[in-house]
Amino acid sequence: MTHTTEHPGSVSNNGTTSAMLSTIAWLHQAFQQAGLGATRGNEWARQYGDDAFAAHITGLSQSAASNCADPCFGLRFAETLTLDRLGDLANTLRSGATLTNAILAGSRYLQLQHPRIDLELHIHGMQAAVVMRCGSPHLDHPIVSQAVLGAVARLAKMLTGHPLADLHVQFRHYPTADAGQYERFFGAPVAFAQPYDALVFSTASLEHRVLSSESPRSSAHNQTWAEALEMTKQSLGTAEVTRRVLDLLASTLRDGEPTSTEVAEALGMHPKTLSRRLRAEGTGYQRLLNQLRQRLAERYLMQPDLTVSQVATRLGYSENSTFCRAFKRWTGHPPQAFRRHVLIARA
Repeated sequence: MTHTTEHPGSVSNNGTTSAMLSTIAWLHQAFQQAGLGATRGNEWARQYGDDAFAAHITGLSQSAASNCADPCFGLRFAETLTLDRLGDLANTLRSGATLTNAILAGSRYLQLQHPRIDLELHIHGMQAAVVMRCGSPHLDHPIVSQAVLGAVARLAKMLTGHPLADLHVQFRHYPTADAGQYERFFGAPVAFAQPYDALVFSTASLEHRVLSSESPRSSAHNQTWAEALEMTKQSLGTAEVTRRVLDLLASTLRDGEPTSTEVAEALGMHPKTLSRRLRAEGTGYQRLLNQLRQRLAERYLMQPDLTVSQVATRLGYSENSTFCRAFKRWTGHPPQAFRRHVLIARA
């Protein structure tokens, strides 16, 4: 496997800031050519295997780090991230109400785009932890853990306007440079040679509201969501429990598929009571969930700038293949064929 991006010239150990930025810009471009964060990346992984794709991405990162001779290159890379640079991922992160929503949505998105990296949210009493786990030995590298944990901490602050409260950071690797460089980046204590890579912080940060975005794509996303919800309500009537379940699904689906038990508890009902009342209104929980997802999927697939995997993420699916099978079951066509038919009809 090779990439065609031209590498910037080498720099000395005392390379300038502009040289560092040039190398990081090269790496962003190389990631895009490799397909990271796009459907092409998933196709690459299917063709060569997830491990080969992981090795390629890590190899690109190591090449860039070597060019800069910076032992904390992963942190430098995270430092350059902006929401504008993240494209649809930024809209996915902004679509939730709180940082909890953003973390869960980002974790799902990452799992769809790169199945060898998992971000897990754990809550224990008054402490929360975002834990990074790698499913490939090729990703077990300081550059990767620096970049991922650095990106999560940076994006959390950009999304909410607040740094993670009472933060302390854990890395599995030993420090690749003076520990002070890590602590200055995170503004928090950093421990090394730990059992796992994690950001540990106060659960109070999870309740911070995500700052609103005025981007046209984010507005279009919210409009699509509202229109699909209204159309589903109209097709099913306005029975009380049906309406309440749809409203709750619409507010939680982007964080993953809620179970009927979770929805019943949120509505203050026993699961059997919810099932009985929906049945009396001529419907059922799974039917409501499927119809809302189908309406949303059809409308999202009409937007050519969204990939199929991005649509799956927005509908709360943890695997792209699960969404594709469900969509074909609903409509008789796979998502790609449905999109081609719609775009041809609209041309």
